[in-house]
Amino acid sequence: MSEQNEQPERWHLKKEIQITHVFTTLALVGAVFAYVQKVDQRLTIVETQLVAQREASVIQRAQLERMDAKLDRLIERSK
Repeated sequence: MSEQNEQPERWHLKKEIQITHVFTTLALVGAVFAYVQKVDQRLTIVETQLVAQREASVIQRAQLERMDAKLDRLIERSK
């Protein structure tokens, strides 16, 4: 008969909130927010660098075209 009285415990829900869970959840939310902010900062820096590289590329292309034109003139004069 003792075997019939020994039933495994069933799952149950408590209507209480533990303060440690609240603190842990707030810390987790804060960490995620800080991470997202840091990623946003890094993305902004990369975008700024990309724009600067594109501008430098345009300037270098213009310089190369001028050099090409000068070389073509020198070649034409030497003929």
